[in-house]
Amino acid sequence: MDWSRIQQGFGCCDPNPVVPVSDTASNSGTLSKNTAYVKTSRSPSVGVGIVFREDRENGGGLYVVAVAKGSPAMQSRQVQPGLKLMAIDDNEVSACNAPDIAPYILGPPGSTVKLTFRDPETDDVFSVLMTRGWAGGNTVEA
Repeated sequence: MDWSRIQQGFGCCDPNPVVPVSDTASNSGTLSKNTAYVKTSRSPSVGVGIVFREDRENGGGLYVVAVAKGSPAMQSRQVQPGLKLMAIDDNEVSACNAPDIAPYILGPPGSTVKLTFRDPETDDVFSVLMTRGWAGGNTVEA
């Protein structure tokens, strides 16, 4: 780990994401913006093949707009465009933006991440445990 490049706050999506030096969650279970974060040099980080859009008009949050063909998200058969992201690994993120959450969705190939979604049409909340991996590149949109 490259400890010389300490930053405050959350990093954005890149091959060497910013990760927390200490616990990723506060006592309330919400991602903390008061934690020191470090730029890592671990080899490649991958996600689960979801494209999000920010909703700045209706209380904020991130919504799925596309799922990459062949991705872990598509293979789950549960992640669909229109779902609102509520939590990552049980840490509430419903008011975060894309750069805030990217370092928590990205990780080493083969590692797991649990994403919790809410379906705005039915108000159902459910979690999907996915294994991070490479996606095919094409997306399926709403």
